[in-house]
Amino acid sequence: MSRGRSSKQEISAGLSRLDGWHLVKGNLRRIFEFKDFTQAFRFMKRVALVADRIDHHPDWSNAYNSPLLLDYERLLQKLADAYS
Repeated sequence: MSRGRSSKQEISAGLSRLDGWHLVKGNLRRIFEFKDFTQAFRFMKRVALVADRIDHHPDWSNAYNSPLLLDYERLLQKLADAYS
């Protein structure tokens, strides 16, 4: 069962614990930076596999070594669970 959208206070509290994440027009946003394109693409592939498994597909782009991830909190929670 889904718990629904978080309140602004919950989001603010959560963001204070997440390095690099910002709330932009209702979406969580972060730009990641890697050494080169290959590392950036490897990261995007890993995220894509988790996102597909939970049937959630983020809006994102990549400029050489800096993937931009625009997402909703459900993917972040699944990623946190998968890598903690």
